[in-house]
Amino acid sequence: LQNNAGGLIAQTHVMEIAQCWASGDVTVGDGGILVAGGLVSGLYSQAVLTDCYATGNVYGGSLLVGTLTGRIEGTVVNCYATGQIHNGVERTGTLVGSRIGDNDSIVHSFDLSSTPFCELNEYSGQGTRTEISHEQAKLATTYTNASWNFDDVWVMSERGPYPYPMLKHCNLELQSKQAQ
Repeated sequence: LQNNAGGLIAQTHVMEIAQCWASGDVTVGDGGILVAGGLVSGLYSQAVLTDCYATGNVYGGSLLVGTLTGRIEGTVVNCYATGQIHNGVERTGTLVGSRIGDNDSIVHSFDLSSTPFCELNEYSGQGTRTEISHEQAKLATTYTNASWNFDDVWVMSERGPYPYPMLKHCNLELQSKQAQ
C-alpha cells in the first residue's frame, strides 16, 4: 500500500467495488508512489470495478498514472473519468495508466477527459477505442447504447450544472457540486 495512491482506494485484489465515486484530486510527490489513480490506484487479480466514476485530477511523478485507475489486471465495467493527468513520468493513460497481461478487461467505460474528443474504451486482450464528441458524452443515449442501467443505477440531469451520469442512490446535489 505504501507505493499506491488512489482517490478512494489505494489498491484492491479479489474485491468487487460497485457504485462509488471520487471527486478529489490525487497529488503525489516525486518519490515512493509508483501507481496513482483518480479512483483506485491498482485493480489486481480478480478485482472488479463496476458503475463508478472519478472527476479529480492526478498530479505528481508516479510511474503508472490513470484518471480512473493507475494499473489494471482486473475488470472495469460501466465507469468513466473526467480528470486530467499532470506530470506522469512513465506510463500514463487517461482512463487506465497501464494494463497487466491479458487477464484484464474494460467494458463500456468512458474517458471523458480527452481532447478534442472523448473515448469509449473496450478491452479484452485487444483494445478498441471509439471516439465520441463532447456533446455525445452529455447525452444519456450514449450510455444506454453502451448498456448502462438508467433504471436502477445511473441518472442524468438535462438542466443541472453537471453534464455526465451520476449515481442514482447518492445525494445528487452533493455529487453535482463535488464533480464541478
